[in-house]
Amino acid sequence: MRSTPPWRLIRRRNCPPCERLEEYLRGHFGAEVGCRLEIVDVDSTPHLIRRYGLRVPVLLRGRRVIVEGRWDRERVERALLRSGPVPSGPAHRPEPVK
Repeated sequence: MRSTPPWRLIRRRNCPPCERLEEYLRGHFGAEVGCRLEIVDVDSTPHLIRRYGLRVPVLLRGRRVIVEGRWDRERVERALLRSGPVPSGPAHRPEPVK
């Protein structure tokens, strides 16, 4: 069973807000991006399209939505600080991707 990173960014190609948030998160997580942050294209599955549609970027910590649509650096920074150490073991996906 593959462990899912605790943070998940749902984004779309050619979406400037998505690109800015991804760049910010890559700077924060550095070399640990693949272990701590999963980056998913919203258009990759019908389930994600139905669930999030045009409300990207979406940043999740486990099942909890941190930002959806519009984002600001302060809100993301607060969430990253509050999250503390990343829990060991598998994280939970918001919902199985069908």
